[in-house]
Amino acid sequence: MLLPLALASCAAVGATPQRAFRQVAREVAPVVRVDAYAVVAGELRLEGRRLPPTVVDPGAVRALARHPAGPLLVAAERGLFTTAPGFDALDPLELPAPLEGALVGVVADEPERLWVATERVFACVEGRQRFARCFGPDDGAPPGPYRALARDRSGALLLATDDGVWAYLPDRGPPPDLRVRAAGGVSPDAQVVVPAAAGAAVPLEVEARARGGATLRWRPRYHHLWRELDPDAPAIEGLEPGAHELVVTAWDRDLRRSPDVPLRVDVAYPPALRTRRLVPLALAGAAAVLAGFLLRARRHGGGREALARALVSAVVAVALGLQLLVALVPHARSWPFVGFTMYTERYDEHDVTYKQELYVLAPDGARFQLEPFDSGFGLYEFRRFLAPAIQGDAATREELLRAFEERHGLPGL
Repeated sequence: MLLPLALASCAAVGATPQRAFRQVAREVAPVVRVDAYAVVAGELRLEGRRLPPTVVDPGAVRALARHPAGPLLVAAERGLFTTAPGFDALDPLELPAPLEGALVGVVADEPERLWVATERVFACVEGRQRFARCFGPDDGAPPGPYRALARDRSGALLLATDDGVWAYLPDRGPPPDLRVRAAGGVSPDAQVVVPAAAGAAVPLEVEARARGGATLRWRPRYHHLWRELDPDAPAIEGLEPGAHELVVTAWDRDLRRSPDVPLRVDVAYPPALRTRRLVPLALAGAAAVLAGFLLRARRHGGGREALARALVSAVVAVALGLQLLVALVPHARSWPFVGFTMYTERYDEHDVTYKQELYVLAPDGARFQLEPFDSGFGLYEFRRFLAPAIQGDAATREELLRAFEERHGLPGL
């Protein structure tokens, strides 16, 4: 079973005090009007109409920001909210514990990155999973209370305090770099499988460099949820028995990440759960079930109809038993002919990019499906294109088609 997600981190590997903020002679006013949306007396209005909340009352609205994918972000007294054209209500967005409470500003400069300020905390937030990297004295952040947050034309973030306005320019310097020296005592590479005992953690020896110190995270290679590693003693925990393909990355304080470092880990099965023991037991159980139904049919007089009923009942009982076994034994999900989808981890079913299917029309009218990974797109790269394309952004759709043309040699899509 995988560990709960760590949503926030204010600690990092190799963090050293820096003067990343500089005081500027500027004034910062919160953004209170975006397109047809406006903040009037602390309420969000669309063309003069007040937008009602769906679940939580936002309280006084402080500032607005347009997300690059289309939705409107709303910084309010009771947290972060969102709405979108055609949806006349406000939905709350969960933020990690250090950012709970009243927000004074929000900035979205990339589809996967937000900048958020409360009265006491300034942080960079990952836009999809919404884990955060908080800024503190070691980063040169000015002390609060903070009054407003904005972004100027140069890309600098402007943070207003009672003592003036401070500017922070993100993404300066080289991107993060990560080297995994050892995993479980083994020097890993693309061809090496790291052995691990059932239930045991896989300790990592890493060398990481990142602006403001590195935060380490890992995930299964084809999964989208990142899990944070302890900066003092990084170790991968919670792996189920079986073979795993993982990636480990280092993130800097601006949530730029290093290239993925691949790891292959083989977790041994506990003796009682090894396939060579379970399969004979399962076959013996199936034979016992069949014998029981045949004996029952014989007691009721036998005959072809009773025999057929016994066979069908045995098949149904074995199928249900197999599903129960799959639910109890994690690695049984990989057995042939086992329908395991009900046991897998759930993704965000309400996301427009959930279980996406992409079809391309060729110049001759042929229609065929393209898989993101088979097409050379990483998960985040593909999702960056997909949401704006679905929501009707023509420029993003053209960029997506050009990318597929280059990768597949399919002009004129």
